[in-house]
Amino acid sequence: GRVDTVIHLGALSMPSRETPLASLYATNVVATAILAREAARLGIRFIFASSDHVYKMLGTEAGRDDEPLPISSATQRWLDEATWRLETALDAWEAQPNTFDPQAAIEFLEQMGFPQEAVKSPKEHYAFSKLWAEQLVRKVPDGVVLRFTLVFGPGDRASATSLAER
Repeated sequence: GRVDTVIHLGALSMPSRETPLASLYATNVVATAILAREAARLGIRFIFASSDHVYKMLGTEAGRDDEPLPISSATQRWLDEATWRLETALDAWEAQPNTFDPQAAIEFLEQMGFPQEAVKSPKEHYAFSKLWAEQLVRKVPDGVVLRFTLVFGPGDRASATSLAER
C-alpha cells in the first residue's frame, strides 16, 4: 500500500555542554525540514514530534493552537530570517539532486549564530531547535506539530518505564 503519513520522532535530545550546537540544529532542524519538504512533495502528511520544553523555554503554559507563543519580536525576526535562509539553501540543494552535504548544513548553522535572549543553556538550545523546526513543519501542506510531554525510549531518564517502576 501507499504511505499516507510519516511520523517523525527522531531528534538529538537534551544535549550536554559538549554537544556541538551545529550538530544539534542539523539533526533537529535541517533534517526535519528536509523530511517535511520531501513528504509534502510526495503528498504525504508529516507529523512532527516536538517537545513541551518549548513551553518551558518561553516561560508559558500549554495553550490552544491558535494562541501565539510569547516570542519576543527580536527572536521572531531571527527565526523568520533563519527560516528564509535555510529554505533558500534547501531549495538550492533540491535543484541539484544528490548534492546535499551534511557538513555544509553544519557550517551554515555555525554561521547563523543564535539569539542569546532565547538560548542560554543546552536545554534551551534543544527547545529552541524544536521551536524552529515547528515553524518549518507548519509551512508545508499537511504538516502537523505535536508537543509531547513524555516520550518513551532507551536512555530517557524520565521515560514511561521509569515512571511505571515508581
